[in-house]
Amino acid sequence: MLKRIPLRLKPGQRLGIHGLRHLYAVRALESCPVGYDRAARHILALSTYLGHTHLADTYWYLQTTPHLMTAIADACELFIRGEKR
Repeated sequence: MLKRIPLRLKPGQRLGIHGLRHLYAVRALESCPVGYDRAARHILALSTYLGHTHLADTYWYLQTTPHLMTAIADACELFIRGEKR
């Protein structure tokens, strides 16, 4: 079944069900709507969908890709400056 999914894997790289779950969570956060309120609702929904007991168990996904880390850093910089996105 995994061979039918159009994923780009490195030679010799394997992807199991846990990897697909992780990939889904990261992609869901990367496509999150802009804006604090919408992002907060999005991560809460994702946390519930993944069955996490604590919301903090979902936040670590924010740190898994350079794209998300850049967005977090940019938002923090704007917050420190007192600007809105």
